Amino acid sequence: IPGLEPSIAPGSLMLLDKLSGPPNPRSDAVKTGWARPIYALRRGTEIFFGHLQRDDKQYSLSSDIDARGAPVIFHQHELPQLNLVSGIAVPV
Repeated sequence: IPGLEPSIAPGSLMLLDKLSGPPNPRSDAVKTGWARPIYALRRGTEIFFGHLQRDDKQYSLSSDIDARGAPVIFHQHELPQLNLVSGIAVPV
């Protein structure tokens, strides 16, 4: 994810918390670096993470980690699978 120093590396451990209410991507967007919330979306056995964006009823997670460079799109009914990353232990 751009702007994070140290960056999230393979082998990092993440602590995920359930959301206490609906996320607010607009207020998150003005924050930078580690101050900007990171979210994780579970789909089956896969977990996608990145910064949250919203466009009408559609949400997306974007990061430069995805080799395809495309954001992960999801809808409001998938919000129960969205978690806030509340901590990351990054190997240095």
